[in-house]
Amino acid sequence: MTGFRIGRLARFSMRAAAFALTTTAGAGFLSPAAARASVVIVSQSAEVDAARERALFTLEFDAVPDFHTVGEFGQQTDAFQYEIDGDGAAEGELTLADIDAVVRGEEIHAVDALRIRAAGPDVEPDPDPLSGGWGPVRATVPFDLHETVLTFVVPLDALGDAASDGTFSYSLVTTDFGATTSRVFGRAVPIPLPPGGWAGAATASGYALLWALRRKR
Repeated sequence: MTGFRIGRLARFSMRAAAFALTTTAGAGFLSPAAARASVVIVSQSAEVDAARERALFTLEFDAVPDFHTVGEFGQQTDAFQYEIDGDGAAEGELTLADIDAVVRGEEIHAVDALRIRAAGPDVEPDPDPLSGGWGPVRATVPFDLHETVLTFVVPLDALGDAASDGTFSYSLVTTDFGATTSRVFGRAVPIPLPPGGWAGAATASGYALLWALRRKR
């Protein structure tokens, strides 16, 4: 039997946000400078079940995230996004041309689910304002949030044709009102497992302590 394991963290990125958002309390919106710390990634993992052609993602934050409060410009208090390179050729920073699909935590406030959108140089942007400029929705999947741990399952074909063999790389980012707070890179590669070895050996647990951009309380 064959399973797949996510490789450990490739490297860290210390990319700051391109701009800072400012709002006023009088307008009825929360300010990014409000008295709260930004949520960042503590650990993350992914398991690919080849038999069922699906990937299970687990993401642990350092605090309970707020996916339902939005700011003046419609951005969630806390959000995350997986950018998937379906052929797994690139490990680390991805260019727009590398990305075949995105898992959009930024749209949770609107649909209470995760949308997986198409991406790539030949993909037309979805005109939906929630799309973030990415392509049409390939799949919408539920998620489970238990305190600080979020889990969800995605069909491999939703990650792009090139990911159907279970090999893919990705970039995972968290944001606070659109400003980057943490980022991690990873790659899924096939590994041979003995019969019955999936349950014990295929769990991917690429733990990593990440840099954080935190605002003072």
